[in-house]
Amino acid sequence: MRKHIWALIILFCFFTLPANADEGMWLPWFLPQSQLDKMQEMGFELSSEEIYSTSRPSLKDAIVSLDDGSCTGSFISKKGLILTNHHCANGDIQKHSSVETDRLKNGFWAQSSGEEIPNPGKTATLLVDVQDLTTIFSPVLKNASTRMELEMKIDSLSGLILDTLSLAPSHEAEIKDFSFRNRFFLIVTKTYRDVRLVAAPPEDIAQFGGEKDNWKWPRHSADFALYRIYCSPEGESADYHPENIPYTPKKSLEISTNGVEENDFALTLGYPGNTQRYITAEGISETYKIINPLITEISGFKQKIWEEQMPRSRQTEIMYSEKYASLMNFSQYTSGQNKSISKLNLIEERRRLEDTIQQWIMQSPKTEENYASLLSSMETLYQMRGNLTHTSFLTFETILSGTETGQFVLKTFELFSLINEETSSAEKKDDLIKQMKEKADHHYDNFSPTLDREVFLSLMNYYRTNAPDSIRINDSTLLGTFNNFEQLADAIYTRSYFSSRTRFEELMNNPQLMNFLTDPAFDFYLRVLQEFGPVYSMFIRIDRQIDFSMHRYFKLLKMKDPERNFYPDANSSMRLSYGTVKGYSPRDGIYYQPFTSQKGIFGKIRSQKPEYQSAINFKELFETDGRNWYASEQETTLCFITNNDISGGNSGSPVLNAGGQLVGLAFDGNLEGMASDLSYSEKFQRCINVDIRYILFLIDKMGQSPHLLKEMNII
Repeated sequence: MRKHIWALIILFCFFTLPANADEGMWLPWFLPQSQLDKMQEMGFELSSEEIYSTSRPSLKDAIVSLDDGSCTGSFISKKGLILTNHHCANGDIQKHSSVETDRLKNGFWAQSSGEEIPNPGKTATLLVDVQDLTTIFSPVLKNASTRMELEMKIDSLSGLILDTLSLAPSHEAEIKDFSFRNRFFLIVTKTYRDVRLVAAPPEDIAQFGGEKDNWKWPRHSADFALYRIYCSPEGESADYHPENIPYTPKKSLEISTNGVEENDFALTLGYPGNTQRYITAEGISETYKIINPLITEISGFKQKIWEEQMPRSRQTEIMYSEKYASLMNFSQYTSGQNKSISKLNLIEERRRLEDTIQQWIMQSPKTEENYASLLSSMETLYQMRGNLTHTSFLTFETILSGTETGQFVLKTFELFSLINEETSSAEKKDDLIKQMKEKADHHYDNFSPTLDREVFLSLMNYYRTNAPDSIRINDSTLLGTFNNFEQLADAIYTRSYFSSRTRFEELMNNPQLMNFLTDPAFDFYLRVLQEFGPVYSMFIRIDRQIDFSMHRYFKLLKMKDPERNFYPDANSSMRLSYGTVKGYSPRDGIYYQPFTSQKGIFGKIRSQKPEYQSAINFKELFETDGRNWYASEQETTLCFITNNDISGGNSGSPVLNAGGQLVGLAFDGNLEGMASDLSYSEKFQRCINVDIRYILFLIDKMGQSPHLLKEMNII
């Protein structure tokens, strides 16, 4: 009896505890009043209308999604000037760099609009309007008893609604589901396609400390870059044209040079990509035991090869700078996430939560009837697909997408399928050929067949050693008509249409079925897909069943705690998070202050570690010249940390003070908080930001660009 009473007390305490005031990636257009109240209690001075509105300019009008949510940017002038991270612009800076004009190494500062560099394919998307459709979808989906029935009803109703819409020019609409298809919103956006590079500091300043300092605090990186959106003279979205004019945003951010102090309020607005905060213990276990170790280890093989080859040629370094940085970043993320999962004992914590939920389920006959086996069935599904998960991720990370050639060949499969269909549209085929030619330009500009061949052989060997015998693609299938993998690699990287730009252009000029089928690279990946397809299909079937179970699980959580505001997982839609400037203790006896200064740069340089050595004369850079109005004291704050809740895609998010003014730029998370996509930790999770005053300082002193400062609204 005493145990039963204690269990009820635990249940009551758990389900009535509110979410931490700093936790949550909230929808700005659906911000609970309780969260706004907490923000205002912490000092926030704006109303909900000033955050999100469709009838007046608001903060949401100053935020842009770059390249479909890969990063965030914000308007900092009425002339379409956008502030984002250097690592978000790295690919464009690299594209415009060469050994002779090395903008990665030397930086870039456009001194006039004529010097701003176009970036074909670059996009900046603005949020126009959002409508809540949940009350329309819920009655239709209420009795959906299977995943297929649920999906069919969603697709049917979505199509019906979208077909009846009347949109303004250049506007696009999509119906997006949230919280495992338990909430639906119609989201209207407008995308601009003429986005020009305006400024970027040298990589030794923007990425000071390089990969050594990535995901770490204390930090001293000025990770920023500037773009400008251009539009047609009529103000509409348009491809690059010399007659396009700078876009005038509805809202641009005010910039505060007052700085921040510990415990100051901080707000971020941006486009986080993906979180799994409601994932079950078995799901976390799958990530921890299978997915993360695989990605970390396989990435290590590629890193080793690239690290050996890149220093031999500055041209190769430039070509692979973006790819290497992305590879290293994700590898550090997966290994760091596992360390964080272990340190937080996250799997066991989630199991205890699920045990508590299960106890509550069993106390209600109706709930027990519908949900008694939900958690156990999800656990079984994860366990059933263990080998499938391992094989699927292993095959993708090594054979299918492990090499650049593999990634590029797979992009042509849609065109191949279209050619193979007798009734296919000639217009659609021509459109796909045009798209592939555009993709080829980017691919071959940054491609070394010699380097990729070495990666191919290394990853093939890894696959053959680590794939389970029962579902491994055998060597005879992989080799086809070749005697060994060296011969196969020679054919792919010397004779294939895909091994050079010239040969690929020949294929696109004559994309006949037999040209694809007799190509050694295409034939290899076709064999792999035919063999791997049934295995992956089984993985997807179980994955979809888990997804449907999560749809029901989220409903269950809402039933148990109807008064709680559940923020949805990130899905590349605009989100708001709030917190404070705050240090933390990574381990016993150590406390990290929330600020860094130039003293830290000089200390790192004196360490003689190679990653901190640079041709940049930092002593000369930080010498004041009577114009150091960016800080109240001579010592300049370079970076600071807050406990805001962010994720990938938030890179480039503005950090705003209590008055909604720009004080910093988010660019990273910290190593100790890297389980944050699975669970928020107020104790360890931190958002790393570059101080806006350091950015202004560099634009002024290093960039010699007072014209950029003049167009900003600096308070």
